[in-house]
Amino acid sequence: MKKSPLALIFIALLFFTSCNEYLSPVPAGPVSKSKILPEYLGLWEYVGQTNDSNKNINNESPHYLMIYGFNKHEYLIQMVMRDTVVKADAFQGLHRGFISEINGYHIVNFVELTKTEDAGYFIYNFGMKNDTFWVHGFDRYKMDKTFNSSCKLRSYLKKYLNDPSVFTPTSYYIKTEKIDFYL
Repeated sequence: MKKSPLALIFIALLFFTSCNEYLSPVPAGPVSKSKILPEYLGLWEYVGQTNDSNKNINNESPHYLMIYGFNKHEYLIQMVMRDTVVKADAFQGLHRGFISEINGYHIVNFVELTKTEDAGYFIYNFGMKNDTFWVHGFDRYKMDKTFNSSCKLRSYLKKYLNDPSVFTPTSYYIKTEKIDFYL
């Protein structure tokens, strides 16, 4: 199966991976500027993590990220353990997210589907290298400020996008199945 040149962002979302990720009361940009990119839709398999941020590596259990189109601007993302049977009514681990772009970097903002935006947004940086999608969060201990506007958060993130010390370890995924539909 041919791998997508862009792997999914959200997936990026390793959101479920660590307790050290930064949680923001506001997203890094407006959802209205995000759009669904078909190459991000699919089933992504976790293939490992590297300690490129001088942080402890989380030995994550084997899992997949399922990415669907949620609406014109957002994705629905679900983490599924590799040995788990998914039930149609299982809402645990469901997230919705959207992409913001800052200085050419892709940032994913996501929130648990069962919670409101008031619960906060996880903010991740992501990209592609060859056929592998990579993602890392911002370390909450390094990003210790709280912002009341997306504009202020974006300005702050711009300063640190090239600083590996503010990120959690990078996780990697490969696309195993394409999904061509929206929910």
